[in-house]
Amino acid sequence: MSSHRLKIITILVTLAALLVISIVRYGKILDERALEIPDEKAAGMELLTRKLSGPGYFQDVTKNPGAVTGDEGPWITPDEARSQFDRVVNERKFGGDQSDQVRKLIEKLTEPHPSRLVGSDRINLNKLNLAVDQIGK
Repeated sequence: MSSHRLKIITILVTLAALLVISIVRYGKILDERALEIPDEKAAGMELLTRKLSGPGYFQDVTKNPGAVTGDEGPWITPDEARSQFDRVVNERKFGGDQSDQVRKLIEKLTEPHPSRLVGSDRINLNKLNLAVDQIGK
């Protein structure tokens, strides 16, 4: 066999090996993308949000896919919270004192949007619902 043919065979074997390695690596990348495992904080927020659902809880009524969620959970506007006030208070059978506490919570938990220029005031939905749970105890 000539040295020229040997070089060509060596190059072809090397290219074949590189192709196999690339396919294996690409497959692993696809597997990693398919199995995105949420971090602990995101998983905890998801579970908390599921637990705090039902007619006795404030909800993200917009169900807007572009709504701000983030690490601390979902957010609603103070107006959205006020529009749900009667339903939550009635469902929990809160009296006058407890109703006033919920009203105060809505005001107390209202905070400005971090960008201040773009977003409106907001309330962390999970914090609000957990605080309302404490009123009922």
